[in-house]
Amino acid sequence: MPIASARNYLQSLGSKPVMLVIHTMADLDALCAAYLIYRYLANASIVACDHLNTEAKLFSEHLGLKILSAYQVDFKNFEAVIALDASSREMLPNLTEEIDLVIDHHQPPSDPIKARRHCVQIVPSATELVCEILKPIWKPDVKMLEAALVAILSDTSFFKTSSSRTFGYCSEILAHLEKEGRDYHEISSFANSYLDDSQKIGVAKSLGLLKYKMIGDTIICSSTAGLYESHVASGLIEIGMDVAFVAKGLPPSEGGGCKVSARANALTNLDMAKLMGKLGVFLNGAGGGHSKAAGATCKATPEDAVKKCVELATKELEK
Repeated sequence: MPIASARNYLQSLGSKPVMLVIHTMADLDALCAAYLIYRYLANASIVACDHLNTEAKLFSEHLGLKILSAYQVDFKNFEAVIALDASSREMLPNLTEEIDLVIDHHQPPSDPIKARRHCVQIVPSATELVCEILKPIWKPDVKMLEAALVAILSDTSFFKTSSSRTFGYCSEILAHLEKEGRDYHEISSFANSYLDDSQKIGVAKSLGLLKYKMIGDTIICSSTAGLYESHVASGLIEIGMDVAFVAKGLPPSEGGGCKVSARANALTNLDMAKLMGKLGVFLNGAGGGHSKAAGATCKATPEDAVKKCVELATKELEK
C-alpha cells in the first residue's frame, strides 16, 4: 500500500474509535509511532499486547500517556484496528482479530499477520514512516516532535542505521525544538538504554554462559538468558563481537518454548531477518526483523535454539 493511500485511510477515519496496537514488549519506536497517530486522530486509544520496555515506559510517563492492555479492551468497541511497528504473529501474539491497517518498517516476516491493508517500507524506524505519512496533514507540537526524535534516535542506535532522509527529518525536528527552547541532550537522554539492578544481574549471568565459535574472521557468540536477552545480544555487538544469539525460555502462559534475539555488526555478511525466519521454520515458530537485528520465537529449549542459530549462521558464512 503506498504511503499516500495510508494517509488517505487515516484521514477517512474521522472521529471513529480507533485502536492503535503496539507489539509485545513495545519499544520507543512502537510507542512513539502510535503516539503520533494517536495525536492526529480524534478518537484513538493505544493498546499494548503486553508490556512496554523500560525506556518506552519512562517516555510514556513523560508524555502523560495512558496505555491500555489488550487484555482489558473489547475489540467490538473499535471501528478500526491499526498495528504499528509489527506485521507478524510473533510480535502481536495476543491479537486474533483481523487488522485494518499495518504500518511497519521490518522485512516481511515468515508469519505475516492477516490485515486488510499493509503499508510496509524498509526504512530505519516505524516512526520515520509515520512522519512521512502524516507530514502533509499534521501540525505537530513540541511533545510530538520530541516523540519523533526520541524514537528515531533509539531505533537507529543514534544514527548507526540511517538514511539521508532520516538526517533530514531529525534536522528539521531539531530546528523546531530549538526554537521552542528545548535542549537536544535532555531530549536524547530518553533514547538511552538504562539497566536496573535485576537487568544487570541477568546480563551478568548470561555473560557467564557465553560461548563462541570462529568462522574465518567472524566470531559468533551465543548464550542463554533468564531475562533481557535483547540487551545481552545488543551489548555483545556494542563491545565488538560480530554475531550474537541469545535465547530465553518462555513460560507456559506465553506458549512455552523460547525467544531468540539475534544481532550482527554492519560488516558481517549475514541477513539476520532471513536467518530468524529459517530458524522459525526449523523449530516450529516464527521469526523476522531487520537485516542486522532480528528475533524469533521457537518451540525449543533456549539451548537448542541458540545451537541451531549457530549452525545456520555457520552454513551461511561458509558459502
